[in-house]
Amino acid sequence: MSPLLPAVYPAAAVAVAAAYGYLVRNQWYHAAAIATLACWLIVAGWEIYALLRRGLLRLDQIAIGLLFFLLAMLLSLTKMGMPQRWIAQYRRWVSVELRDR
Repeated sequence: MSPLLPAVYPAAAVAVAAAYGYLVRNQWYHAAAIATLACWLIVAGWEIYALLRRGLLRLDQIAIGLLFFLLAMLLSLTKMGMPQRWIAQYRRWVSVELRDR
């Protein structure tokens, strides 16, 4: 078995699920592809973080600062009403998609 296989297999699974979902026009395959991609990125990100943590001082403080920045950005977007607009736009898109079937 190639040592590259464990690194490439999730990407291949995502590509196959997305392509099959496109061919059969089934959104559940797209959801599975997105979930697989998210899990793969989380695991890869954690491994990279663990490697960098050994060499960079104060990486934990930098990561916590970044999380607080993202939280502040999300709070600001919520105050502006952006998530509500995104949800309304998504509902309009879904209603058009269902009507066109």
